[in-house]
Amino acid sequence: MSDNILVWGEKPQLKFKNESEYYRTLGQLTNEQAFTISFEPNKKTGSYSDAYRIRALTRTQNITDALKRKMTTNKRINCNEYIQHLIASHNFVLSGNEVKRNYDDVITTVADGYLDDFIQGYNETLDVSVGGKVLYLTEKIDMSGKKLKEQKQPALTKLRRQKKNKKKVGKRDYISIQIENFEIGEAGERLVWEYEKTIIKNSRFAYDPEWVSRKDDSLGYDIKSYDIETGNTKYIEVKTTSGGKTTPFFISDNELECSREYADNYYIYRVYSIKNKKADKIDFYVIKGDITKQKNFEIIKTRDSLVKVKSKDETDV
Repeated sequence: MSDNILVWGEKPQLKFKNESEYYRTLGQLTNEQAFTISFEPNKKTGSYSDAYRIRALTRTQNITDALKRKMTTNKRINCNEYIQHLIASHNFVLSGNEVKRNYDDVITTVADGYLDDFIQGYNETLDVSVGGKVLYLTEKIDMSGKKLKEQKQPALTKLRRQKKNKKKVGKRDYISIQIENFEIGEAGERLVWEYEKTIIKNSRFAYDPEWVSRKDDSLGYDIKSYDIETGNTKYIEVKTTSGGKTTPFFISDNELECSREYADNYYIYRVYSIKNKKADKIDFYVIKGDITKQKNFEIIKTRDSLVKVKSKDETDV
């Protein structure tokens, strides 16, 4: 693995802004239905060296910014150094004049902490059906016709401790769980984005809320909106669960710091019971301000770069 995995090739260079975009792009390129990668010997191209070429088959709006910047008008990406790196470090395989890859093989090379980014990238390019392959797809969460309804924060009531499931989770089950978590999170963000659009549309402001995490999920918030009473910016982090109102949630150090920096304008929208198919409206509650100073919630440190947030006096479930 190169000491610097974020910059490849010559001008215009293939540049990733961070490791998150790097692994999200890796997930996208792993889908052979979205990209072809070919090898063209110099005797065929007439150039001084052999050439590896990536061609995009998927829609350009699905592709990461790093690939878009390097892409030519015919949706081609040339970068020998990067593709050779994929072969050397991520189990991409040169077979004849094609570079082949398999989801099960590539995912084993993803660094700790970036599995969600890889799966997100792969999932973004699944706009065609593929027969005979395990794609780890879960049932899409249908949010059509559903709206959000704000509720009060959860009361400080204790939850009964539930027995933990000691059954071991296999690799494919784990990947399916991660994809489902991604889909749940995306569905919640879409609901909040639509909710904010409706509120602003009915106000005197002409602003449009921005779903910023679709382009950059490292900002510490998902949606940039506006307070229709004051016109101030709202930085909204969406936390979504299929569980109930009192289900604890995790928050990153970056999101905590963002809640401190934008304390007066930072909001957590906690969307819950999102997979309730019978409900016309999906409930949520709001936590405003610095999350570390909330009276109704406590922070529990974990071993990772996450902390657990739960209502005080509750037990883990």
